[in-house]
Amino acid sequence: MQVVEAFQLANQIREGGKDLRDAARQIQAQAETASPKGAVRLQAQGAAELMVLGQQTQESIAKLLELEATQIEQVSRREKDAERERLRFIKDTGEYLDGILDASGGEWR
Repeated sequence: MQVVEAFQLANQIREGGKDLRDAARQIQAQAETASPKGAVRLQAQGAAELMVLGQQTQESIAKLLELEATQIEQVSRREKDAERERLRFIKDTGEYLDGILDASGGEWR
């Protein structure tokens, strides 16, 4: 699931970049023929596009952090499972050895 989300995020970032480039080209083309009043509007539009881009960047970073946290949680869970297995093995081995000692009357050869 985590890999799929990472690829989806990468695609969203690429698509967002394409949209932003298209918007920048449109603003640039309009700026070449705009009146002074229109130029101010285009400047405001450009600033708005930059704000949207900043927000998208923050959302992308947040998603990357979520993916990283998920990965850390999965590794931690596997490590805890391995430790439980190790402790169970040690306990079982101790019980097995106790059984052997009890069966032999507590004597070692």
